[in-house]
Amino acid sequence: MNKALTEEPSNPSYLLQLKADTYYYLNQIENSLEQYIKSIHATKNSEVKNLQQLQELNSHIGFCYCDLGLFTQALPYYLESSRLAQSLGDSVEMASTFYNLGTI
Repeated sequence: MNKALTEEPSNPSYLLQLKADTYYYLNQIENSLEQYIKSIHATKNSEVKNLQQLQELNSHIGFCYCDLGLFTQALPYYLESSRLAQSLGDSVEMASTFYNLGTI
C-alpha cells in the first residue's frame, strides 16, 4: 500500500494530494493541478522525503498537463516520475511511466 495513504492525516502534503485527487475526479483539472503542485512542494520541503509519494505526484501532474493539452509541460514531470520509479525499483510504476512518456 502507498505509504502516503497510511500517513497521519495532519500531513499537509497528503491533505493537498487528497484535495487534488478530489478535484481530478470532479474533472476540475486546473484546480487539481494547482493542488498537486502545492503538494509536491510540501513533500519536497518536508524533513522526511517520501519518494513513492513524489513519484506519484509527478505522474499525476503530468496527467493534468496532458489533460489540458500541455504536453511540453507534462514531459519533465513524467521524466521525474520515471526516474523515481526506477530508483524505487517499482516495475509497475516503471511500465506506467514509460507508457506515459510514449503518449506524449
